[in-house]
Amino acid sequence: MRVGIDARPMQVPAYRKRGIGQHLRNWIEAAQTLPHPFEMVLLVDPHLSSPEVNLISPQWKISPLTLPFIHQTDDFFPLHNDADQEFIFDSAVEAFLVDQGIDLFHETYSFMWEANIIRRLHRTRLVTTIYDLIPLKYRAEYLDPLGERGYQSFAQRLGATVYSQRIQTISAASMQDIIDATGMPSTHIDLISCGVGPTFAPLDKDEIRIRLTELNISGPYLFSVTGFHHTKNLRRQLEAYSLLPAQLKQRFRYVLVCPLGQAARDEVETWLHLLGIQQRVIFLQDITQPQLVALYNRATTVLHGSLCEGFGLPIVEAMRCGTPVVAANLSSMPEAAGDAAILVDPLNPQAMADGIMRMLSDDQIQAQSRERGLKHADQFTWERTAQAVLNSYSASLNQPLADHQHIFPGVNLQSRNRRPRLAFWSPLNPKPSGVSDYSEMLLAELGKDADVDVFVDSYQPAVLGLYDSFPMYDARAYSSLAKVHPYDLNLYQIGNNPLHRYQYDAVLNRPGLVTLHDLCIYNLLHSALIGQGRSDEFWREIAFCEGDSAAEKMRRDYLAGRASGYDLSLNRRIVTASQGVVVHSEYGLRDVTHYPEAPPAKLIPFGLFHLDDDEGQFGHLVRRIIGLPENAFVFSSFGNLHQVKRIPVIIRAFERVRALNPHAHLFLMGPPDARSVDVMHAIQDSSLAAHTRGIHFYLTYASYDLMLMAMQAVDVGINLRYPTAGETSGTLSMLLGMGKPTIVSDIGSFAEYPDDCCPKVPTPAQASESTEEDVLVQQMMRFIENSTHYREACAAAYIYGQGKSWSDAAQQYLKFIDQLVSGGTSKVD
Repeated sequence: MRVGIDARPMQVPAYRKRGIGQHLRNWIEAAQTLPHPFEMVLLVDPHLSSPEVNLISPQWKISPLTLPFIHQTDDFFPLHNDADQEFIFDSAVEAFLVDQGIDLFHETYSFMWEANIIRRLHRTRLVTTIYDLIPLKYRAEYLDPLGERGYQSFAQRLGATVYSQRIQTISAASMQDIIDATGMPSTHIDLISCGVGPTFAPLDKDEIRIRLTELNISGPYLFSVTGFHHTKNLRRQLEAYSLLPAQLKQRFRYVLVCPLGQAARDEVETWLHLLGIQQRVIFLQDITQPQLVALYNRATTVLHGSLCEGFGLPIVEAMRCGTPVVAANLSSMPEAAGDAAILVDPLNPQAMADGIMRMLSDDQIQAQSRERGLKHADQFTWERTAQAVLNSYSASLNQPLADHQHIFPGVNLQSRNRRPRLAFWSPLNPKPSGVSDYSEMLLAELGKDADVDVFVDSYQPAVLGLYDSFPMYDARAYSSLAKVHPYDLNLYQIGNNPLHRYQYDAVLNRPGLVTLHDLCIYNLLHSALIGQGRSDEFWREIAFCEGDSAAEKMRRDYLAGRASGYDLSLNRRIVTASQGVVVHSEYGLRDVTHYPEAPPAKLIPFGLFHLDDDEGQFGHLVRRIIGLPENAFVFSSFGNLHQVKRIPVIIRAFERVRALNPHAHLFLMGPPDARSVDVMHAIQDSSLAAHTRGIHFYLTYASYDLMLMAMQAVDVGINLRYPTAGETSGTLSMLLGMGKPTIVSDIGSFAEYPDDCCPKVPTPAQASESTEEDVLVQQMMRFIENSTHYREACAAAYIYGQGKSWSDAAQQYLKFIDQLVSGGTSKVD
């Protein structure tokens, strides 16, 4: 078994010479003296200095963490808390680990903000180390300065530990904090106590004298190894020293090893002057380990008054040197101290002063503390720490990778002869696309009967329920993962916008099942080819799909600025390169099967989100929230409000209806394309005036859930199209699933919807724009004036939705996938 260990804490300047880097280095060196069956690989950042670690065993080696598709640097600022970059890092590391045959990866410091860290793996077992949850316990001091993005990153890093095979922590106190914060059972967490090396031991007087002379330290002193940040409690420890009787302060100076930047040094100097102890306090920063051991040895007592620690290593280091300790009574420090220290309240400087005074003034207590401390500290060895780490690895490797029994606990995994392994390519939220919503609803159902990995374009998906339920990767990780864990089929969700650009080459080079959400994909090809400097390929593609003459005409129109994204479908290459094609309408089925070389194709209607009829109770509540009158008759249009949705026509028609019936209102929800039509400028520039005319707006992209809620507040939808890219409307399906009749254009796939729930209006190509508007007014007035017609249309919408659930759609996909994989599919299924 190969174990990869994140060795970067031994390289990053903030940690390599401090507790975390030293902890990692010490147990690694100790583990090489212990028998184990693993091949250990210390994974290092090739852009940083090599870690100072002594490797003596052939089972251990150092290897660069050379990640695919990531530009690594030694830049530690700004802090690494960007969710998209961390997602990309997750994917790149998983691809690297799979390629290198790593069976287990140890993320050695989950909250190393100076670098991206692994948050979750799916094909490689993962062990994570959490030293403490200080940022969570002291949010104002540690998380608030990081802002919202820092909060989210911390939550992701902590939440991802749920998906680790094991969590390691260094004290029972930290273990309890993890249990309280995550709900993880204690059986999932391994307690890996710290160790103290043999160099921490009583020294002879000559050795002590030599080392302290180097530091210009003489005479008796109180000693602390601490830091400036909040939980180190530096100010209160200095206050405690200042509260000692004058004769003790005169006899004992206060020596602190405490790294300070210039700003911190200036602040500490102010404290010292205010407390009147500037002449009695010595701050040391860059010292050697022999000097540190000598400082422990010569100290009369050590004060460790932190508010919170993962462990409190200076307590045990001091005891190993035979030095009495006064320690805080909070967090893990009573564990580190055992019965060998005086415990004090670190929040109370006077209580700390009393404990120090008691220790400094009583030789008998000092002797007892010394004796007990030496005995207590003997149990903390790096060999013991290393053995606990190795035991944790063994336990992790004996645990299975996360499976769908965990993700979908109510699902019978034996419901099919064999669960297909699928690679699902699609934009997901937060990318503003109806395909994102479609894919998320479909994934939730596919996952019940298939093992699905999801591939997106370099961003972290926003819907955490799905992100936590499916392995999700940056698409660039696909090659490495598929090489080791082959997929039965790739599923591509293709729409006509740049969000799908990352799929284009994959569709052609790794053929699979393509769902065409738009039949015309001009904008996709333009983005994928011309947008990537591949203009020659773009023109060859047009010639292949539509012929040389069409390509030449398109080139002339393009150069003249007259090219339309709706004139040509341009889907021939993608269709014919695929193993199968899914469309959502008969119109689409005719389009993709007319090619002589067309693959098998299947019509799978949109899944509908069904809601039980509550007689409008929830809809009335939503109306109050968004400001719609409860007694109004509300028409609506949802989705991107661009020119092909005929928004100007809808507004003009509504104003005519409103003049005839003042109870009519219009609700528009979605981002507008204000460039296309003057009336959209007027809407945006005069929203108050529009509101008095019964027009209401939500002019930004709305999430699926928010749109579902708003749809329940309306009475009738309006979903016009001209021209059409052969699309099927997700918002139309959502409205019909709620029993909301919707007026549509008599074009493309929209013409196929039943007239009794989707009355039609002609397009300008079929009549004229004025006729389109007139017919729309007639259809709207019929709904608002004829209650019987309206109720029958609502009932027809409910009926249309029967048998069109997302579960039905997923089952049709799975049946088609089975046929494609087995090779038993006819051209049209």
